[in-house]
Amino acid sequence: MKHVHATTDEWYTPNFFTNPYPFFHALRAVQPVHWSEKLHGWIVTGYEPAVTILQQNKRFSNAGRMAALLDALPEQDRSRFQPIYDHFAVGMIRCDPPDHTRLRRLISAAFTPRVIQDQHADIQAIVDELIDAFALERPVDLIGEFAYLLPATVICRMLGVPNEDLNRVRDWSERINSIIAGMCPLRQAAERTQGALLELQEYFGKMIAKRRRQSQDDLMSLLVTAESEGDRLTELELLSTVENLLAAGHETTKALISTGVLTLLRHPLQLEHLRKHPDLMPGAIEEMLRFESPVQRQTRVVREDTELCGQNMRRGQVVFVMIGAANRDPSIFPNPDHFDIRHDSNRQIAFGKGPHFCIGAPLARMESQIAMGTLLDRFEHIKLVGDQVQWAPTAAIRAPTALPVHLG
Repeated sequence: MKHVHATTDEWYTPNFFTNPYPFFHALRAVQPVHWSEKLHGWIVTGYEPAVTILQQNKRFSNAGRMAALLDALPEQDRSRFQPIYDHFAVGMIRCDPPDHTRLRRLISAAFTPRVIQDQHADIQAIVDELIDAFALERPVDLIGEFAYLLPATVICRMLGVPNEDLNRVRDWSERINSIIAGMCPLRQAAERTQGALLELQEYFGKMIAKRRRQSQDDLMSLLVTAESEGDRLTELELLSTVENLLAAGHETTKALISTGVLTLLRHPLQLEHLRKHPDLMPGAIEEMLRFESPVQRQTRVVREDTELCGQNMRRGQVVFVMIGAANRDPSIFPNPDHFDIRHDSNRQIAFGKGPHFCIGAPLARMESQIAMGTLLDRFEHIKLVGDQVQWAPTAAIRAPTALPVHLG
């Protein structure tokens, strides 16, 4: 194994969170598949090996990722967190075929393009409602007052969560993400995650029971009644699916909207071009996904001893596929650190690749297009407050902690 101590020592430092891309470029230049003693896993920064890992689930498993993380706890602590083990052992994004194939078929039956498209008017109404609430006499935090609230509200309303419970459910989702974000010590994150998880399971368990008795016109009812070849989702699979949808709808779309707006503000010529040509918004979203990938990494576990890019990978080792690095690989994207909404960014893998491609990608794209398009339409002047942006100290999701702007 080759070691690059000078660069891997920068992992989880303030400089890394502010701008990880020089680190990724340096690491990729030495070895696109690199063993890190610090993370005790493989860091993959090259596009081609990243796609190989995401597509080949027979070599690189999506199952057991959370168990591998929790097993880093002292043995005497692990039994306390059995509910987390149990919850994260099931669900579409945490298994491989044939289980994944079965679950995706069932969930897709309730997450059809028509279901997504039917949300367009509701999403526009939520966007308008949030913007109307801005206090324009002061700086507006586009994360706390907009990018965070929009996707969480959309998915909650789709599921049928009453308006008075939205804040509670959004809080549970954020706390459950603690175990994935890596923003605090593992034991502390597990405590925070498990408390929220148990509360969420109790709440949605009651909702599922109600939908079983009487179906309603919402996504939860579609999930409860989804059937394929006589098969349905179990109770635990339903709860896992709901949590997945909340987490994806909350964190990743928030990150896409906030980093997208920030990137436009930092590239004023691109912003003005987009104002003049709003029809370019779909392509601009793809470039934003490439340039600042909301999900910066995906984790896999090596299923059997294998070789990739000249590196011998052993069964049971953890692999960190750095999506943000792959989307700036110069062998695939010429001049990758240059943001241009006219770039052909269709090969970006921000939503994954292969069997685990994000089922909610169409919804995230729609929300982001409506959100950013409405902001540009309603405000002729958007100016960032200050020159410094504080980035969330996590390698999993790339997003600022706040985005204060003047709107006019």
